[in-house]
Amino acid sequence: MVALSLAVYDHTHSALAVAALLFAGQALPAFAVPAIIARVEASRRGRELSSLYLFEAVATASLAVLLWHFWLPAILLLVALDGSAALAASGLLRAAVARVARDRVEDASEPSPEGGQPGWDNADRRDARLEERAEDAARNANAALNLASLRSSRAARCSSICAPTSRTPMVTRCARACRRP
Repeated sequence: MVALSLAVYDHTHSALAVAALLFAGQALPAFAVPAIIARVEASRRGRELSSLYLFEAVATASLAVLLWHFWLPAILLLVALDGSAALAASGLLRAAVARVARDRVEDASEPSPEGGQPGWDNADRRDARLEERAEDAARNANAALNLASLRSSRAARCSSICAPTSRTPMVTRCARACRRP
């Protein structure tokens, strides 16, 4: 988004155009995403998440082409659509990961035909423990996504900031800090 903002400013020399870009990329998607997610979750095809990621790729490639043939209204529209797709895909991915984690816990906790799980006195306690374990699994899955996202964004930041063009002490310290987990 920073590079796109710089490109828009470079072409327009207008802070208002950059503000419009940021609004289109960050604020407008917040209004469209609930409708997108509701529609995708109502669908039963099962390929919607992949379609959203494909749409994001096409929108990003189109943005690159539009920067060569600059036209601000088209860029704003594509940024709004791309931001909506990205936000919806992120929400749907988190929901799918949590759903799979819950399903795995529930599948692993099915009572055996020989009389059920040992140590459970009745069905209510079993259901409460199962629900608690399923919630923990969903929470752990989302925590793993957060950690992966943090590490990937940190690696991208560090690679762009700490690109060692020289061996000065500052660059070396920065590169060493970026390699730390």
